[in-house]
Amino acid sequence: MTSAKTNSMSRSSPSRRKFLLSTVGVLATGGCLEGTGTETRPDAVGIQIDNNTSASRQVTVSATNSEVEFEKEYEVPAGERIVDEGVLPTGMYEVVVEVEGVGKETEEWYMNGCKTNNIIAMFSENGISIGATCYDD
Repeated sequence: MTSAKTNSMSRSSPSRRKFLLSTVGVLATGGCLEGTGTETRPDAVGIQIDNNTSASRQVTVSATNSEVEFEKEYEVPAGERIVDEGVLPTGMYEVVVEVEGVGKETEEWYMNGCKTNNIIAMFSENGISIGATCYDD
């Protein structure tokens, strides 16, 4: 009888995990998605990089979670912005941005629920900032 009880408990655990994960997902994506309920979430997240220095820089961006491992290098000209659209599925990520000659920054990042959502990395000689763009237009 004890083994049957243990088996039934282990069978119910994945359901509880799925429920908890879906609940966490709903709470974490509250951001911009409010109102009538007719809005749709995007299928993918982009990466925007703003170089606020006077030199071209090599930038490595990585984003990981339990299902995705993404890493890409970018050459960002001085004073320029580049956007790489739709490179990641929507979700929560640990984002690491490393900029040649500036440093490295890590941030927990989650999809805000907007129609357009990008991971944004801005940097200058003084450091790196990781945030999100969030547009509903």
